[in-house]
Amino acid sequence: MAGRRNALFGVACGALCAVCLAAYGGSVKSEIEQQQSQILERFGSDQVEVYVATRDVAVGEYMSLALCEKQIWPGALVPDDAVDDTQVFESVVACPIFKGQIVLDDHFVSSGTVAIQVPEGLCALSVSAKAVNAVGGGVVKGSYVDVYATSSLGTDLLVADVLVLATSADEESSEINWITLALDPTRIEEVIGASQTSTLYFSLPSEDVRGTAHTIAQLRVAENEEDTTADALSEGGRP
Repeated sequence: MAGRRNALFGVACGALCAVCLAAYGGSVKSEIEQQQSQILERFGSDQVEVYVATRDVAVGEYMSLALCEKQIWPGALVPDDAVDDTQVFESVVACPIFKGQIVLDDHFVSSGTVAIQVPEGLCALSVSAKAVNAVGGGVVKGSYVDVYATSSLGTDLLVADVLVLATSADEESSEINWITLALDPTRIEEVIGASQTSTLYFSLPSEDVRGTAHTIAQLRVAENEEDTTADALSEGGRP
């Protein structure tokens, strides 16, 4: 008899729990609907699809669809210049975009300008160039080049293993007529002076010989000094 009463009591408790859970679920749903209604009442019923950054995007990065996601926001909270197409995702970011922020047109470099990220400790300097002097136009942003200055006095290595930050061919022009280099601040005056008195040539070394131009130039200087010393000793030793 006692076992039957316990079973009935357990069934009753189970039914009561089910009723409580259903009531709680209904209460939660009602609360969510009420919150949604309040949001729509406050910000309007228009819902807008926007692109939102899924991580922080730094200046100089190229924006892509992999760095953002589509979300539905109340229209009243969406700025007028929110991105509404994917064309800008081929553009360079001009100011930081933070995770969770709506992607705006103002975040990108405007047409006709170039965002240059200068490596720490270096300076950006643009010099005149011609395609024939820049590997037939093969020097592009991101290349590492050796720069030679040639004049009636001869040809010398000016700077070696220098990063190219930009070229005129990166913009609307398809031809190279200037190149922007990342230079050590101590070499700026020398490069400017050489660009005014000499013709600059930009060589494009392969990865396995990058950085060797400076070593070769030093060896040649040492050889010339030895030859000069030898000639001087020879002259001094003549009767």
